[in-house]
Amino acid sequence: WDCSNVLAFLIMGEKATPRVNMGITTSHNNDSDNSKGDHLEYVYSKNEPFIGLSDILSLANDRNSTHCVVHERKLLRVLELGAGMAALPSLALAALHMQYRSRSRNNNGTENGNGHETSIPRIHVTISDGHPNAVENNIACSRLTQELYDCNNCNSSDDGKDISCHPLLWKANAIGKQECDDLMKNMSHHNANACTSSTRNHAQREKIPFDLMLVSDCTHFTDFHVDLAATIGRMLRIDGICLLCQPQRGESLKNFIQVIDAMNSNCNAEKGPLFQVDLHKVYNEEIYTRHSNLLDEKSEQYDANIHYPLLLALKKLRDYHEDEDTETAIKFVQKQS
Repeated sequence: WDCSNVLAFLIMGEKATPRVNMGITTSHNNDSDNSKGDHLEYVYSKNEPFIGLSDILSLANDRNSTHCVVHERKLLRVLELGAGMAALPSLALAALHMQYRSRSRNNNGTENGNGHETSIPRIHVTISDGHPNAVENNIACSRLTQELYDCNNCNSSDDGKDISCHPLLWKANAIGKQECDDLMKNMSHHNANACTSSTRNHAQREKIPFDLMLVSDCTHFTDFHVDLAATIGRMLRIDGICLLCQPQRGESLKNFIQVIDAMNSNCNAEKGPLFQVDLHKVYNEEIYTRHSNLLDEKSEQYDANIHYPLLLALKKLRDYHEDEDTETAIKFVQKQS
């Protein structure tokens, strides 16, 4: 499976609870005879996976606008990290929003022409990657997506485009923090409930964190685990969700989860852990059934270690503290090496 495709499928589809046991601890010996990671142990969550369009859209709220007047339209702020050349999960959400807006305009501002407001909130998608070629390609993909729904000239009342593309290299240092801050300040242009004018000086703009973050097959960059964890911690709002979809790839996924666990363990009673961590092996019946069949067939082409995506959900529980959380992760990795 391509992890980007799987993640797009999971967030856009219906939530179908698999009939097999979802909360399991396994050494992966039953996963694949040829798996390089079959000795690794993971504790899988017993919670329902946070997937399906209903769960995703539930993140649209006014949490970050406590000083603002209440507006009719809510906004879901989405950030995709390491989007690569396609950014399929985030563009799928953007296309959903544009489809409903297009229908709404055709029906005089209503979903069906009978005065009923659409149930789809406004969705703004920020697509990011560290490679300039990927950013350039994502700009082209976003324009093509907007042209499909005739949305290139329909944003005059919405303070900007529904899709924005930015370069972003994950960095745990002060430069990385500033780049994350700058990107969140750009969200003030797209904040449906913003108190401040979009013409306000950039340095004075409010930092608007994201409700949903999407990451596809990025934990294999083992040298950047701390940088990725810090970027998620900085840019996700409290109670926001980051969904990471990736195979275990040897010890890479395990090592990333250990960095998150280190951040969580370095907390006092007042602060508490930074993230709620839910790792899911069985999150969709169709995908898991196919995975099981391939294992039964003992296919030489299928290696669960590199082919079967696991779903990692991080829910942010408190504010991110640069001097403590980042430093804890850095020290943990240094100690491990």
